[in-house]
Amino acid sequence: MGAIAMPAPPLTVKGMCGDTGPALRLSDAFVAEADLAAPVRRWLMGQPGVASVGEEIDAGSGVADLVAGVDALLARPRAAFGDALATWVLGRAEQGVSEEDLRGWAPYGWRSLQRRTVAPLLAEGLLSRSLIDGVVTYRAMVDTSDPYGGLVAVELKLSAWRRAIAQAGRYRLFAEQCFVALPDSRVASAVIGEAARNRVGVLAVENDGSVRVVHTVAPAAAVQPHRRRWAAEQVLRSVTTPGARRAGSPIV
Repeated sequence: MGAIAMPAPPLTVKGMCGDTGPALRLSDAFVAEADLAAPVRRWLMGQPGVASVGEEIDAGSGVADLVAGVDALLARPRAAFGDALATWVLGRAEQGVSEEDLRGWAPYGWRSLQRRTVAPLLAEGLLSRSLIDGVVTYRAMVDTSDPYGGLVAVELKLSAWRRAIAQAGRYRLFAEQCFVALPDSRVASAVIGEAARNRVGVLAVENDGSVRVVHTVAPAAAVQPHRRRWAAEQVLRSVTTPGARRAGSPIV
């Protein structure tokens, strides 16, 4: 996966600020974090290779406001897998896996895995069960390929930039590139320095809805591949079966 963003021209720093900063006036255009979602989504979709953008992606390390899937890999469209366990079971069964191996791997015990995941996958025709040379074997009946060649995660914040950078840093567990997006009036040298230390990029959202790359980071392999794989399925699912939650909306 190549970097999807290049740095903008050097930023004229507007002064130092703490986590909330001095009493800088926020534009009426951004009264809630969700107001930043539309311009950042447009910016992401305009980047080379971006195939889709999902909202509110939870891969077990916080809920990312926006995650872009880069370089679509599926030869044919398919529905996203239902949950993390289904994703991992189908991945293991791509070339065939014995029931004994599944029993040994089952994170919550075989009975739970069979009831919650294996039986539904068999019923849906996504998984087959057969006896091969006396061994009960399961095989995936669907393309289990990762839907995307890379993921780019973005955390939206109006003012609490230290928290935003910390959150975006955690998304490195499942994404190759991570950014924090702030109103332009909140971007200062302290923000850029903290982001650089956490290997997080910075996006400045202008009052007119345009987005500038203030600081970028090179793509790097996700720290935890299993979280990366499940996050990719969620991006696919959020596109094919969009939910009610929108990026930047509060968790209640």
